[in-house]
Amino acid sequence: MPRPGFLFCISPDSSLIKEQVERLAAEFPPGHAVNNGGMLEFSALGAQAPGWTRKVFWGDSNLDNDFWECLGMQNLFGSGTLILLRNAQALPAEIWKKLSIALGQANPAVWVILCLEVEFERGKPKIPAHISRLKAYEFARKQSWIWQNPGLDKAGVMQDYIREQAGKIGLKIPPLLLPELAELLPPDATAVKLELEKLNLLMHNESGESELKREHLALIGERAGADIYQVLRALQNNQNLTTVWAMVLASETGSANDRMLFGFLGALVREARILWQLLFSENVYVPPGALNEKKALARKLGVRKLAELWELALEAEKGVKSGEVSEEQALEYLMAELSLLFAK
Repeated sequence: MPRPGFLFCISPDSSLIKEQVERLAAEFPPGHAVNNGGMLEFSALGAQAPGWTRKVFWGDSNLDNDFWECLGMQNLFGSGTLILLRNAQALPAEIWKKLSIALGQANPAVWVILCLEVEFERGKPKIPAHISRLKAYEFARKQSWIWQNPGLDKAGVMQDYIREQAGKIGLKIPPLLLPELAELLPPDATAVKLELEKLNLLMHNESGESELKREHLALIGERAGADIYQVLRALQNNQNLTTVWAMVLASETGSANDRMLFGFLGALVREARILWQLLFSENVYVPPGALNEKKALARKLGVRKLAELWELALEAEKGVKSGEVSEEQALEYLMAELSLLFAK
């Protein structure tokens, strides 16, 4: 099956879009036959070409010369170029007209995927009229070059997604508990994956079990270990370390120190992911009332410090699992390093 000349991915859930892009990139590697409106073309890359070189651009930012140069790039050697245009619905109408013309000029070495991250209403995406009227969009519709997903808004869809994601991390969910779990989880793919990871982490470190039990449902939505956002904000505002430690210790819900440490690490990684997504204007589930504050914190931290949060969490986990340090030592070291990170 030849790959589409270009593609629209439409969903309010950015995580579902990214998962679809990964599937498409694997299904249609560079060198694959390209369907350009009924006529097959073959890239000069050949069947043994390396994987896609990815370029990500954002519709809510001005498309600079780099975007248009990538669009016309001829990769005679090396990998093909996959251009991912996020939040494409935010582009002005005049840019869409220019883009529509460019999409009609076939280039088998370049694959453009346009992400319309819009809400659905009565089962249909709310696409701006200046996009739906474009020749490129109408052509894509006739060629079936449009993938759309309204998100996890139905019980059956949510349960299927939970089952799929749980299987990937080895978390067993009894059929009787699946509907209850689906009711408790927010209809957001990123939030679902993070909550399942949290459950798997907490259960594994408590008893080594990997099967969900009814009592574990009480952990849904509970902040594991500590309110990481409050800890990060306290550190960012240069509050006394004693205050930060009080937040961590007050969050202890069990008697085992390892539960506190690994709960803290899991929550730290989840919070870092959310802040990263907010920094890059991705759609991500955040409880009402906290969105603006978290966006502000993400901007203050920036790319470098957010990346360091992951590194510190990994180092702490590795130290404990390798036996180099105890849980208490790892937590103390982590808090000290976080304090230094925010003091820079």
